[in-house]
Amino acid sequence: MKIIIKIPLLTLCFLQLQCYGQTAKEVKKTKGERVSVKQNVEVFKLEKPLNKTKGDLDKAIYNDYEVVLNSNPNNQKLTFIKNKIEIKKVLNFYYETGDIVFNLYKSNLGNTILLIEGRDYYSSNLGIYYIDKNLSSVIEIDDTLVYKQDNPDKYGLKHLQVNISKEDDLLKCKFYLGDKFLYNKDYEISTKIKTRKDNASENNTSANNINQYLNNKAYFIKTFDINKDGIDDKIVSNNPYHGDELLMFLGENDMNFKLVLKTVNFSADGGNQLSDITKTEQGFNITTLFPYKGSYEENYHIVFKSNTFILKTLETFSTSWQDRYKETCTITNIDFNLNKSIQELLNILSKKDKNCVKAKL
Repeated sequence: MKIIIKIPLLTLCFLQLQCYGQTAKEVKKTKGERVSVKQNVEVFKLEKPLNKTKGDLDKAIYNDYEVVLNSNPNNQKLTFIKNKIEIKKVLNFYYETGDIVFNLYKSNLGNTILLIEGRDYYSSNLGIYYIDKNLSSVIEIDDTLVYKQDNPDKYGLKHLQVNISKEDDLLKCKFYLGDKFLYNKDYEISTKIKTRKDNASENNTSANNINQYLNNKAYFIKTFDINKDGIDDKIVSNNPYHGDELLMFLGENDMNFKLVLKTVNFSADGGNQLSDITKTEQGFNITTLFPYKGSYEENYHIVFKSNTFILKTLETFSTSWQDRYKETCTITNIDFNLNKSIQELLNILSKKDKNCVKAKL
């Protein structure tokens, strides 16, 4: 009887060990699955700025990034710069409170969340913007958030803190004011990206139609036969203070025009503005002037060659009435294809030598 009793006990223990081993494997597998899920979660961490400026041009500089918010009476333009590549967006919301605060969050995958906070002493407006690692666009996630300080006269001013993560296309944000929880917000990123792409597609289709620029006060049109095929072509440009867009339409016949180039007219916010576009033997010139004193001029010489618009030469003319001299500077052999980004052009110009000549007035 004793032997009969021992066998079931040993068998039971063996079975328990087997079950325990199976359970451990299952737990290990489950943990492995959880780890793989966590690897799909993108975590954003707050970056500290190196410095910040205030005024009409709010600017924050980080180790690898630069954020600029340019304000004028009509709108605010956000510029995001990384590795000398910049993308811009005119914001839907106008942050008009006394202090603009940037909070930049960088993820382990290289994507960026930018929070813009229009802050005063008692309350703040908050906007959330997403910039992917490829710098393809600034996507406005939400600009409707508002929060209030909790009796700052008594408890002091508290700062916003946000925990941000992204799993697949879902952006998750938890907002705190100091230690106080404010709210949870989840955003479907893919929907916003898709909406932006759809809008961009519609805008491109619309831009292909030259008729929208006729009788439009924001634009003017120059008519030249650029490609010398006997059919008039059209150069469409923003008027001064209305933007920097320039479009080139080649005429297919007297009624139909095909958009072949979309670039800039070299106007700059707070700087030179477009003055004129003139025809040349090989293409056309774009002239910009400093809008206030008229003492600085830029001439961009563009040629049409092999169905491509090439910037060949840049001339600048500056006048000093005080020192009574005029200086002419020329950069030649630029040979830049205007289908490429303007940031690439700026990088090329920064490496080119200028030939400058001064003459007394």
